[in-house]
Amino acid sequence: MNIAFIGLGNMGGRMAHNLLKAGLTVYGYDLSEVANQHFAEAGGVVCDSPQAAAQQADVVITMLPAAKHVKEVYLGEEGVLEVLKAGALCIDSSTIDPQTIKDIAALAQSKNIHICDAPVSGGTIGAQAGTLTFMVGANDQTFEEVKPVLSHMGKHAMLMLLDENGAVPDMMAGYLNILQPTFTHPSQQLFTYAWFLGQSVPEETLDEFSNMIAVRNVREAVR
Repeated sequence: MNIAFIGLGNMGGRMAHNLLKAGLTVYGYDLSEVANQHFAEAGGVVCDSPQAAAQQADVVITMLPAAKHVKEVYLGEEGVLEVLKAGALCIDSSTIDPQTIKDIAALAQSKNIHICDAPVSGGTIGAQAGTLTFMVGANDQTFEEVKPVLSHMGKHAMLMLLDENGAVPDMMAGYLNILQPTFTHPSQQLFTYAWFLGQSVPEETLDEFSNMIAVRNVREAVR
C-alpha cells in the first residue's frame, strides 16, 4: 500500500514516521524543508507538491493547520482529488470545521473517492508513541477500510456519531485534547466522547470507569 502524507509538522511528521516504521511506502509533502528533511531521513519519499505525492497513493492522509490549507490541498487548482484514482481513500486528521469536510466529500464522492474525517486526541506524545485516538466520521465500509492504516498511528479508532454536516464535531476533539492530561486510561477518551454525544456505553464499562475523575465530571455534565 502506498500512502501520501500531506503535512509533516509536529503531529503529521510523527504520524508519518510510524507508518514508515510499519514498513509502508510513504510519499510526503510539507512547506517546511526541515520537516521534509526529517521525513526523508526516516525513509520517506519527499515530493515537490501534494499532487505529486497523491499520484503514487492508494491512501492520502492530511494533517494541516487550518481549513484553508485543507481546502487548498483537496480542492485547489492543483488539488489531490484531480489525480487520485477511483476507489482511493482520504483521511483528514486536521482539527477544522465540519463544513470543509462536507465540501470536500461532495466532490470526492463524484469521483468515487472515499473521504474520512478523523480528528485525533493524544497530542505530540501520542503521535510519537503511536497511541493516538482517532474519532472517525465515515460510513461503515470506509471505516473498516481505514482502520488498518490508523492502527499504525494509534491505539484506538472509533466510528463516531456524525453532526448534521456529516462530520465529526471537531470541537469535541479539541475538548479531549484539553482533558487529555487527566485521563488515566486511553479508553476514557472514547467513552467520554460517546457519552457526550448520547451514544450508549455498556453498564459494566460505566462501572469500571465511574471512579475516574475526568470521566465522572463529564458524565455528570451531560446528565
